This record gives sequence, structure tokens and C-alpha cells, in this order.
Amino acid sequence: PTLARMNGLRYENPAGQPGDCLYLSVRECLRDFEGGSSLTVRDLRGMCADELENNYAEYLPYFQRDGTRTRTFRRFINTTRHEVEWGTEVCVKALAEALGLRIVVVQRETSLVVRHGN
Repeated sequence: PTLARMNGLRYENPAGQPGDCLYLSVRECLRDFEGGSSLTVRDLRGMCADELENNYAEYLPYFQRDGTRTRTFRRFINTTRHEVEWGTEVCVKALAEALGLRIVVVQRETSLVVRHGN
């Protein structure tokens, strides 16, 4: 059995804007496990950006290491909040903290499992 089947998870390829897949996946999981959460992708992006902004010093080292682009951390926060942009591992950590949940990401190609949150 696959890791997803062993853990009772299901694989979804959520439809939406390219770059929204992280937020769509979290929204779907919340709907399944939180009794039909009404959070939208925009809500989740806002929560992620708020967490990053409110805990700037905590996330800045991750951002610097994640340096896939040469933009400022403030711009990264603004882009996360207002634009359709791929969610990074920093965003996964921020969402887990903002929601008070553990988020587990299983990368299909490498079988790598990344956990954030409690």
C-alpha cells in the first residue's frame, strides 16, 4: 500500500489557479477534517501572510535560505497575501502555525515527508 493509503489520506489534484495548490489542498483537508471549514484560498493566504508578518524575525532566516528570488521579505509577504504565487516550505510552516495544526507534505517523486506544526 502507498503511504497515503496507509494513513487514510487521499490524493487530490485540486483545480484552481496555478500557484494556489498549497492553499487549495489545505482548504480541502480542513473541509474534510474540520467539519466543513468555510476558509477560502484568499483567507488562507491572508493567514499565512499575517503569520509571516507578525513573526518576522522567526521566518526571516527561512526566507534567506529559501532565496529562490531576489526580492525582499516584505515583498514576499505582500505577494503571498495578494497574488497567485506558489507556496514555499516557509508558507507551509506559517500556515501550520497560523492554523494550530500539523501539516504533512509527502513529495511523491522522492517519498520525502516534511512535517510542520504540532
